Amino acid sequence: MFTALLLAGGRGTRMQSSLPKQYLDLRGRPLALHSFETLKNSPLITDLIVICEEAYRSLFPGARFASPGERRQDSVFNGLQLVTTEFVCIHDSARPFLHPDDLESVLLAAKEGGAATLALPVQNTIKESDSKGFIQKNVPREKLWEMQTPQVCRTDLLKAGYALSEGELVTDDNSLVQLTGHPIRLVKGRSTNFKVTTPEDLLLAHALL
Repeated sequence: MFTALLLAGGRGTRMQSSLPKQYLDLRGRPLALHSFETLKNSPLITDLIVICEEAYRSLFPGARFASPGERRQDSVFNGLQLVTTEFVCIHDSARPFLHPDDLESVLLAAKEGGAATLALPVQNTIKESDSKGFIQKNVPREKLWEMQTPQVCRTDLLKAGYALSEGELVTDDNSLVQLTGHPIRLVKGRSTNFKVTTPEDLLLAHALL
């Protein structure tokens, strides 16, 4: 019923490494394999497509593959062409600590309502600044959420979102589904499901393991 798309094609320039961040070592295994194995072990996921360069495909046994595009949304689009199931689940390979219970929760929420995403309620005080970096006003945080992945939706909704986007830049898959007007359920995730982006994030990931 669910096809998982694992995004593993980015360069991760903020990591300051010649090796893409998703293939850096995390306690004896490439970082991307941690999330890959969580997806692969889910009984709800019947197909797993890794979007990565050919040089890294041998790392992902049993997967199918698509080529990465210039932008995130292009990579997802390439993988989407191979999806034959009713639902698609998209996850960043640089989030190695996806908990199996959270994966199940967001999959079932999407199955019930058509679209769902893991997210975290914003905890810190948020302020809006001007162009020079001075505080302008407070932003109420009660209704603010920080998006995570997986982001899960009906395959036809995501395809419709791409058609409506007309190639414009979107920051995540939820943005494409929003273009269709379909509601997206927020499923509370965990702070440990963070994206490894900087050298400091990688140090934290090692500490968590």
